[in-house]
Amino acid sequence: MRHKFAFGSSASGFAAFWAAALMLLSACTKQETEPTPTPEPEPEPSVEPERTGDSRISYQILVYSFADSDGDGIGDFKGIENKLDYLKEMGVQALWLSPIHPATSYHGYDVEDYSSVNSEYGTEADFKSLLSSAHSKGIKVYLDYVLNHTSKNHPWFLQGRSGNKTYSAYYHFSNTEKSGWSKTVSGEDPGKIKVKFTLNLDSSSKPLTLKAEQVDVINNEGTPGSGKYLWYGSVTEATMPEFYNAGGSVCTLSLELETDWGVLVRTSKTSWGSDKY
Repeated sequence: MRHKFAFGSSASGFAAFWAAALMLLSACTKQETEPTPTPEPEPEPSVEPERTGDSRISYQILVYSFADSDGDGIGDFKGIENKLDYLKEMGVQALWLSPIHPATSYHGYDVEDYSSVNSEYGTEADFKSLLSSAHSKGIKVYLDYVLNHTSKNHPWFLQGRSGNKTYSAYYHFSNTEKSGWSKTVSGEDPGKIKVKFTLNLDSSSKPLTLKAEQVDVINNEGTPGSGKYLWYGSVTEATMPEFYNAGGSVCTLSLELETDWGVLVRTSKTSWGSDKY
């Protein structure tokens, strides 16, 4: 049996059918070929890196200037202990203390005795109390323990200089000047030495270099009024003589010197006040 399908009574009807079919096909094809948009990934939440091992926030303290508990103008162990809550609040997890042993200089890096603590900072019991309190708050304590050199007043150095072979092996002693080494002016303790200082100035009259040499006779030549001074002694008992103009950009000063600390060149005599540090 044959079936007949009628598309219309004219050619225009036949064309309309195929036009509709093509539009349907086109719509289906476009829908199938359009890519599905990929959603944007959610941002990952930021995570603070976890501290591992011995990594921690450390806070360096110069003991002599950090906190004074008794009003003597010198920082001490009790002063640090009183500030532990403040340090803890800042997130400090470890303290690094400057040298705490008896020393010749204020900074403590020339130790005279490794087996005791500087009495200006308190007693050994005060130090142990600081340790205990710090540890109870989760704060470690590290010491700047100076072992690579000692004070000239340390018993090891004194015995080594006097010829004790055991202790002389702890240091490098030499009676001969080595090539390329600068010569240091020094004297026997106690006592004074005669020294001539030569100060060279730059083009703007600012101190540039300072040379010191030991002499037999004190002889100051030149004209006064250089406006440059040599400071030595302690802050509260400082001596500050003025250099002489020796001509050009050179100033000189000869004197009998006694100082355990060293010297500074200053361009004014302005007082630093009565504070020790």
